[in-house]
Amino acid sequence: MPLYAGKPAAPVVFATPGVVELGCNIHDWMLAYVVVLDTPYHAITDARGQGRIDAPAGTYTLRVWHPSLKGGTVHEDRIVLADAPVERAVSLSLVATPEATAPADDKLRALQEKFRKLKDKR
Repeated sequence: MPLYAGKPAAPVVFATPGVVELGCNIHDWMLAYVVVLDTPYHAITDARGQGRIDAPAGTYTLRVWHPSLKGGTVHEDRIVLADAPVERAVSLSLVATPEATAPADDKLRALQEKFRKLKDKR
């Protein structure tokens, strides 16, 4: 996605379900993920890794995704909901990744500070 100085970029529409990884072309250690769903039933986990999904009775496929999920796949479980709530614990096997930290480079810090000052002037 291109960068636009001084004007907002055109909206991007994701029409196909899946995971989109966005990287920063200035800071290569920065990543973001857009998870595109084709269902209204979803949750983002909290700091304890717990989420809640309210859905009507029926049979569903519970899909769990994490950027460090081993093999880059999605964990799936079949869930049958009736009238009573269902609790499900999911254990994931994650691949350890180095902690994302900004490089300790004085030139880069100076450049970032320059951009911050330009942004503050707007």
